[in-house]
Amino acid sequence: MKKKIRLFVFWVLIALFTVFVIFSITKLQNVVVVLRTAKVYWILLATFIQLLYFISYSYLYKFSFRIAGIDERVKNFFPVLLSSLFVNVVAPIGGVAGSAYLVDESVRKGESASRATVGVMGAMLSEFSSFGILLIISILYLSNRGSLKTYELVSSLGILFIVVSIIFFMILGMWHPGKLHRVFHFFQRFVNKISMTLRNTTYLADNWAHEHSSDFTTAVKSFTNFKRVLLPIFIAFIGHFLSYLSIFVLFLAFSTKVTPGVLLAGYSMGMLFKIVSPVPQGIGIVETIMVLVFTSLGIRGNVAAVVAVSYRGLTFWIPLLIGFALFYTNKSFRLKHE
Repeated sequence: MKKKIRLFVFWVLIALFTVFVIFSITKLQNVVVVLRTAKVYWILLATFIQLLYFISYSYLYKFSFRIAGIDERVKNFFPVLLSSLFVNVVAPIGGVAGSAYLVDESVRKGESASRATVGVMGAMLSEFSSFGILLIISILYLSNRGSLKTYELVSSLGILFIVVSIIFFMILGMWHPGKLHRVFHFFQRFVNKISMTLRNTTYLADNWAHEHSSDFTTAVKSFTNFKRVLLPIFIAFIGHFLSYLSIFVLFLAFSTKVTPGVLLAGYSMGMLFKIVSPVPQGIGIVETIMVLVFTSLGIRGNVAAVVAVSYRGLTFWIPLLIGFALFYTNKSFRLKHE
């Protein structure tokens, strides 16, 4: 049954990706056209920086998973993280699909689903916490320059909601395991009720809630070691810095100099709307926001546009296509293994 479900999910995602590419073909063509006008050596440097970013992203998950009790090599995280980007785009449910894919890959290797979930949550919390500091600095900078918009300030609350939600479940695991068990038990009953309606059998075992809530609690308590938690947060900062640096290099590719404050504001607002956008990965919205921020801070409109499009090409479109290829070759989904 699980193999049939995997095969069904695989073909559904392939179909969704095909539709996605068809509707986005114009944006892909724009990326290619824009990149042709840049200085090649700067584009190559920006591409290399983005490669370093994804490597640092892999280390972020490696150490978060290690804290949760799962020791995995970086080279194994790299393809899975790129594949999860593809899954998030074709199944846009607030980034949950990509996270579920990461957990599923760990389970396939024999790891605890609860520990993997805690690892994902720890990585996300590290990323959003570090980004939150950059976002606050950007908001203060934009406010000082008189360029802060109401929608930017309101959207920032989305990050706060995500961080608070993750912290809430971690607190339940650390100090209120009984309440966490009740949440898991409610989920177990809900899933089994649906399963009984559709298949006349239960999907989750009777001890599922007890077993997974215990694993979750044990894994979460590992994050109370402040010194161990600092490392993922530091790596998350490195990742943000690399993305920030790639935008700087792209401005050089189009022969434009820009101040650190302008760069940080453009990057932070683009990242913000990538996270809180109602469309997958903020397609179209991120580019627009970055252009609006850059132009409001004195950058010429044509330069702001080509930099934003180029940045999204290197950080989203190319990784998306690579992620699709990696997902397609994933052994757990390939037809011959079914």
